[in-house]
Amino acid sequence: LLLAILAVLSHQRSRVWDSELALWSDAVRRAPYAYRAHMHLGGALEAEGEIAAALDGYRRAAVLAPHVAETHYNVGNALRLMGHPAQARQAWERSLRQNPDFLDALLNLAAYHQDAGDWEQTWALLDRAEAVQPRSAEVWRRKGLARKLTGDAAGAETAYLRVLQLDPTMAEANLYYEQRRIVAAARYYSLALRHNPAHHGAAYNLADLRLNGGDPAAAQRICRDALRHTPGQSKLFYLLARALDVQGQTVEALASYRIFLRSRDAQSSVLLTVQRRIEQLEAIHR
Repeated sequence: LLLAILAVLSHQRSRVWDSELALWSDAVRRAPYAYRAHMHLGGALEAEGEIAAALDGYRRAAVLAPHVAETHYNVGNALRLMGHPAQARQAWERSLRQNPDFLDALLNLAAYHQDAGDWEQTWALLDRAEAVQPRSAEVWRRKGLARKLTGDAAGAETAYLRVLQLDPTMAEANLYYEQRRIVAAARYYSLALRHNPAHHGAAYNLADLRLNGGDPAAAQRICRDALRHTPGQSKLFYLLARALDVQGQTVEALASYRIFLRSRDAQSSVLLTVQRRIEQLEAIHR
């Protein structure tokens, strides 16, 4: 009888743990003054797209543990997602007052000032981030982007090459890609995909290079390989459709165009172009 009771209780508990959201909701009910429970509940809610509810959880965690930098950092992230960048900045600043070396808060603040065009603050924060973790590929990626945005192409290239030395999977060949330095860009995108076949950004850009370089079969292969690893990346269906279309495989192209169109994962002008091509192909196959 005791074993039967324990089995029932275990089954009930396993149902609670079926999802992160259920797990941390239960944890908050059992330990309402544990800041970590509220923080993790906020994370689970954010993953479900419930940003306002996540913000409530993060704020409760910050009230319970105001000395913990991560609590304020999470509040800032949720505020940014809700479209309140100035309030997000204040939260990230509170985070840094608790931990001046908190890398993620430094990078988010740098991005805020970069968007505002305040380059003095941007560079100061990025330099602090580099001092905290000089071998962080993400820090160098941000520095490369800032160099590029300020027109320093040579500085951007130096920073991006440093990224590749530290983490080849980040595929920061975007500078080469934008400059249409095809061989160099393709080399780094291919390297990134060897390290991480699910790197959809590298796959997309490499497929685009191959398609525009007159090799639609290679573009098709790259897109199909990438979609096996990241099926949710609908923009890959756009390049796949174009590659199939160029090769005369219009039935398959039409199917891929439709998948892409349903996703709405593009600017309206691109969606309009795709819609027109679908209509043309449908007319052919009537």
